[in-house]
Amino acid sequence: SGPVGQHFDPVAVLEKGYIVGRLQRVYEIFSGGPRRSEISPHFAARVEQEELVREQPDAGLQLSALGLIDAYLGKKEEALREGSQAVELVPVAKSSLEGADALYCFAVICTLTGERDLAFQQLEVLAKIPAGATYGDLRLNPYWDPLRDDPRFNTIVASLAPKQVASR
Repeated sequence: SGPVGQHFDPVAVLEKGYIVGRLQRVYEIFSGGPRRSEISPHFAARVEQEELVREQPDAGLQLSALGLIDAYLGKKEEALREGSQAVELVPVAKSSLEGADALYCFAVICTLTGERDLAFQQLEVLAKIPAGATYGDLRLNPYWDPLRDDPRFNTIVASLAPKQVASR
């Protein structure tokens, strides 16, 4: 977890290869196609992250990171399983900060894999816990772009909106 008031950034848990992979994806989008001469940095990051999970099988956030990589690689079933297992390893009731981080990652995984209903289930919980989702994150973070057209998303965002302070 980050400092108080900051939300967990799943990318921060990942190895360098993952970040390089995301940058390569941006390059591909803007250049019109992949650079085929390289091995996928996502795959390289997955190998590294899988090793970290093997070394620390009870580290829920490491498993969450692996789930995020698998979601980006299109490995839907693996990603969902890893995200769900991470939430079981560090439930919010056991660790409010790491549990919220694992739940946040699982919500992102669900969103990336197209499991909208499951993503909303996680976001509804995150909106109700102190270390959960924040108004600014939901409004601005591109992770949530696939959910923005759903009225459930707007309801959750509205529930987190800052309240007007009455002036004296």
